[in-house]
This record gives sequence, structure tokens and C-alpha cells, in this order.
Amino acid sequence: MIKMDGDNVFESGIFAPERWSAPVIQDPAELAACLRKYSVAGRRITAIHSVGPAYNFTREWLNNAAFAAMMANTDPDKAFPPVAEFLPDDTVLNRLMLVDKPVILEFETGDTLAVDFSRPAEVRVSLNTLPKELKALPDCDNVDTAMLFSEIIGRRVLGMQVGRRKDLPEDWPQPTGEDWKNQETLIAFLMFQMEGGVGLAFEPYRDTCRVFVIGREKKIHTVSYGMIKPFIRPDAYTPPEPEEN
Repeated sequence: MIKMDGDNVFESGIFAPERWSAPVIQDPAELAACLRKYSVAGRRITAIHSVGPAYNFTREWLNNAAFAAMMANTDPDKAFPPVAEFLPDDTVLNRLMLVDKPVILEFETGDTLAVDFSRPAEVRVSLNTLPKELKALPDCDNVDTAMLFSEIIGRRVLGMQVGRRKDLPEDWPQPTGEDWKNQETLIAFLMFQMEGGVGLAFEPYRDTCRVFVIGREKKIHTVSYGMIKPFIRPDAYTPPEPEEN
């Protein structure tokens, strides 16, 4: 565990990772012990807040999805322009958001658990250190998490599972420091097992985190684009232009 010196004071309600006191946890056993200390099992999740935008609901991502759907369509009578506005309502999307900032779980007691899994094989997690209104940028919400995670909200946490792995893909960023190299296993994912046979999973992917709903069959649950369309704001976050060399 790598301790951090943050004071949890965030000016203007804007998240600054260096001000956050949550430690960096790299050992699977330490992560499990931390969640037991916070008594997460038995709590009911009443809301899920994303500090940063969901990159898979930006206009750029949705345009790419529309292009892929157009290319896969072999019926000329169903052809459509490759832009988000014309993405068919029956297009299937995962109940998943791709983030690189903490996600805050709010419980019925009013307590909040912040989880940041945006670096491979390590997680920052803490209880009641981040206000639920905290944002990475002003007005960066681009998906209604109440709708996206409707199968999770209102249900009780029955238990947690910390996945383990031996190695990381070679092209992934390395975790913080050097101690992780001496561990027998690394953290692969974190899953909250919920009532109703569903789970809320956090899984690192390169330098981001995939947060998603998964079922007993170990498949990510889905939602139609037509159903979620009223609950997304693709233009709430625009990726910055790449810097010129």
C-alpha cells in the first residue's frame, strides 16, 4: 500500500488526484481487507456518480459506433449516414462506462465509497473522502448513471470478489513504484456481488477503467441505443485536440 498525503480539499468542486488521500493498493489481499474494514457487504447502493466523463458516450465514440454499424449493414434499404444522430435505435450497447477518474458509490446510510481503478493492477479506494458532487471538469456528465446502472441501484451488496492475475499485457502502462514486481499475483478486477444475481465490476483497461454490469452467465448486460439515447449528452465532453510536435 502506498500512502498519499492529500487533504481532500477540492477547490470549486473540481477533482485533483494529488489532493485525494486515498492510498494506492496493489496487493489483492490488501484490497479485500480494506473493503472488509469499510463494511461494504450488506450496504445498499442508492446512487452511482462518475467524477469524470464516460469516454464511450462521447460524440467521437458514438460516431465510430455508427460507422461500424453502417459498415456491418448489408441491406441497402437500411443504409444510414455514419454519424451518431442516425445510429439505429436497436443498436446494442453494453451497460458499461469507460472512465479514468473515480467512481463514487452512494449507500442508503449516506456514506460514499470512491473507487479509482484507472491504472493497471492497482486501485485507490476510500470511504467518505470525495463529495458525490465532485467533477473532473465543470458539467462533464455525459451519461445518466441512474439509467445506465439501473440494475444495480437500489440493491444490496452481498459480497465482493477481487480477481487476480499473474502478469500484465506488455503494452499496458506499469503500476506505481516497484513493489508490485515482487508480488505473486496482481489485482485483475473488483466486483461487487449484488442482490438479484448481478454484479458491478471494475476492470482496468490500459490507462482507463471499465465499469459495467455483469450477470451470473459472466456476460456484460446490454441496453438498446434507443433506450439510453435520452439519457446521454455526447457533447458534454469533447476530447482535447492532440498536440502538434
